[in-house]
Amino acid sequence: KLVAWGLVSTNRCGFRCGQGESIDHLFIECPFTARIWNHFLMMCGFWKRLSGWHVEAEWCIQRLKGNDFKYWLTKLTLASVIYHSWQERNNRLYNNCFRSF
Repeated sequence: KLVAWGLVSTNRCGFRCGQGESIDHLFIECPFTARIWNHFLMMCGFWKRLSGWHVEAEWCIQRLKGNDFKYWLTKLTLASVIYHSWQERNNRLYNNCFRSF
């Protein structure tokens, strides 16, 4: 959508992996963000292969119900990963500022 609106000139991944950017790619398939997801999911005690964005969102909704501390911490971690992945993408695209994993 951003390319169609003229807000960005290309739909290439901001993490420069060579793929087209989509919500699935940015948050699930990109090697940069997939590594981050896998790291934090393992820290939270979940061992799973990532699927598409909508599948993962549904998994979170179904699996992370209640006020259990582990679920609360996992939800907070997931929100943080999403926020910081988007922030890193924007810093790379618009500020030419790069951080490594």
